[in-house]
Amino acid sequence: MNKLYDNFIFVLRNELATHPKKDEIIAEYCDHVHLKINDLLIAGYNEEQAFELVIHELGDPKKIALQFNRNIESRKGSPLRSVIVVNYFFFLLGLFITIGYLVKIPALDFIWTQLVEKKHLVLLGYLAFWLGNSYLAGIKYGLNEEKQVNQALLLSLIPNIILMTLVLFLDKFQEWFHPFIHPAFIVPCVVLTFLFFPASKWCFKAGMLRGF
Repeated sequence: MNKLYDNFIFVLRNELATHPKKDEIIAEYCDHVHLKINDLLIAGYNEEQAFELVIHELGDPKKIALQFNRNIESRKGSPLRSVIVVNYFFFLLGLFITIGYLVKIPALDFIWTQLVEKKHLVLLGYLAFWLGNSYLAGIKYGLNEEKQVNQALLLSLIPNIILMTLVLFLDKFQEWFHPFIHPAFIVPCVVLTFLFFPASKWCFKAGMLRGF
């Protein structure tokens, strides 16, 4: 293939000899290198120049392996709990505001009105929150917690999917949420609800590669 690349992978593999996810890490690096090489070849670099640039960008494989090995010991707890708790907090907060609006509590009625007026902005902000946190989780946890983060994303989205289903199919919920039942808003909501998981996974993967 290329001497620089072969040496990089050889050293990385040796330094990660005891890492439980050695093969996955190596595979991710190989994929990352090949994608970068293809981009550089398209940009007009020759193969030797492309490999030299990519390997230089990745840095010392010993330092990379040291970071992964340290992370096994230093990363305590799981991203699973925090991701679920944050999303359920948002869900319960929205439920609290909705009940306040229905029983005509002035302060919560005001907040509800503001949310209705800025519903598109709220939706985009929620999407940005999800994608941003998925990206940061990818940088922080990487391959060590990829499976758990995916589980967390799925579990976190359960209340969103349940609420969306109730609003779409039950008259009572349509009555309660009638300010939001408009094609210009409800259609993007439905689409984004089902895009949250794949888009968050993509951002997690991007963060994981950035963490390399």
